[in-house]
Amino acid sequence: MRLNLLPTTVKKGPQARTATFVSVLIVLVCIAGAAFMIMDSGNQVTYAKNADAKEQPGYNENDALQKDTVKVLADSGDVLRNVNLYEAMDKHTDEYPKLYNFVKQYIPNFYRLTSLTAESAGPESSTITMVGVIGSFQDYADLMLALLRIPQPYGPVVSIGRSGFQHTEAFVPPVDETDKLGRVRKPGSNPVPDDPLKRLEYYINQGSTTQLGYQALANYGSGQPGARGPRVGESLVTIRMVVPYNLQTPDPRATLSLFGSAAPAAGTTAPAGPPTTTTPPPVTTPGGSDGPGAPSSRTGRRPAGGKAGASDE
Repeated sequence: MRLNLLPTTVKKGPQARTATFVSVLIVLVCIAGAAFMIMDSGNQVTYAKNADAKEQPGYNENDALQKDTVKVLADSGDVLRNVNLYEAMDKHTDEYPKLYNFVKQYIPNFYRLTSLTAESAGPESSTITMVGVIGSFQDYADLMLALLRIPQPYGPVVSIGRSGFQHTEAFVPPVDETDKLGRVRKPGSNPVPDDPLKRLEYYINQGSTTQLGYQALANYGSGQPGARGPRVGESLVTIRMVVPYNLQTPDPRATLSLFGSAAPAAGTTAPAGPPTTTTPPPVTTPGGSDGPGAPSSRTGRRPAGGKAGASDE
């Protein structure tokens, strides 16, 4: 059984006409909106095509210029390679003076420097060799402590070695059959006898073999320019140390190979890299010593900056 709850006074005709009118209106609006969108999009496409047509000549010109640039770069690759090598070499010419000027700040005054050289030991390290004059065994020990103070970018020092010091200071020798009292004497001299007559003869012989007066040694008094060597009681000491700094020159093989007409013959090798040290020096790690009998270092002493060369005394 169907139950109709609407009152008999309600009529459905006007409602149906209103709904039909609204639906038709919505359809017309949608059609108008679609037509507007189609026309607008067509106008935008036309505008874009016109703008593209205006820019096309400039694009073609830029494209041609780019192709010409690529061709020029391809043809001038050798020139660019040479220019890059020149710039790298020119920049590298300042590496050695900078290294020398920096290291000399930490060379103490008591080490009279006569020569300073550096060479590459690989892509991550370099070897610095110094030759100079030292006057005492204590300075011989303090020199290493002064050089270990070198900071970055050329430090800290990886390893350091020294050689060449000659002991000339008097010392107390152990007793033996000739000298039972251990009389003071210099290195290399014979023991002082206990017997008075033999001791007198010993001193007479010492006086006859000792050269007195000016000796004209080590280029002193020559009147010629050049480094002066060690004076009496001094030693010529060589220092070799390894620092974590790259001194390698730019690789010129790519440029030099352009001028070679043929490959190396059988049994030949390519040019070697930078020279390296062939004979390793005696090495002492930071904080170490040169073996038994090495002197203890003085504390509280701050070496001043070193001086290169020497004047005629």
